[in-house]
Amino acid sequence: DPVTVRATSTVFHATSVAVGDEFACALVSGGQAFCWGSNFAGQLGIGTVGGDMTSVPQPVEGTTSFDTLSASGSHLCGLTADGTAYCWGSNASGESGSETAGAPVPVPTAVQTALRFTQISSEGLGHGDGSTCAITAAGEAWCWGRNNAGQLGNGSTLDSSVPRPSSGATPFSTITAGNTSRSVREARTVPFSIRMRLEMEGFLSK
Repeated sequence: DPVTVRATSTVFHATSVAVGDEFACALVSGGQAFCWGSNFAGQLGIGTVGGDMTSVPQPVEGTTSFDTLSASGSHLCGLTADGTAYCWGSNASGESGSETAGAPVPVPTAVQTALRFTQISSEGLGHGDGSTCAITAAGEAWCWGRNNAGQLGNGSTLDSSVPRPSSGATPFSTITAGNTSRSVREARTVPFSIRMRLEMEGFLSK
């Protein structure tokens, strides 16, 4: 049954919650992030990797305030008010956007890009090998991380620790990441031939 989440001895009032595998994070009023659960890949953002699971929300390191969070297997990403992307946790395939691909990122770290985003979505398996996609105000989709099945949408199958532009018609208005695939929705009408191709490739819902 549902239980009340508490931070120390007080009730935890969250404005949003993002759930990954064996961990969860929440935003409170003002944009501060708290995380709890497993920390084997540094996904709690508390500056350490490993240790015992915690059922008490822990404040994420740093003073960054977030507007939104997206969690997946063992990493998560957030956007600030100006659209800067930060990620932390597993970076096995570059999914946290850090230059140290392969090493866990135990604190929120800005993704290697000057781009600003309006939406972000992360995905991954419980022990890494994830990826992240985000959309700019212009409707462009950019992705980074695991790409063994072409899930970054850039025409290759090479992993990337920096955002790569996804191919296809733009602008897009939403994006959702899932295991080995991405789903985006266009913000305007596209030619029928392009729409059919995007639908067949799983980029658009019919």
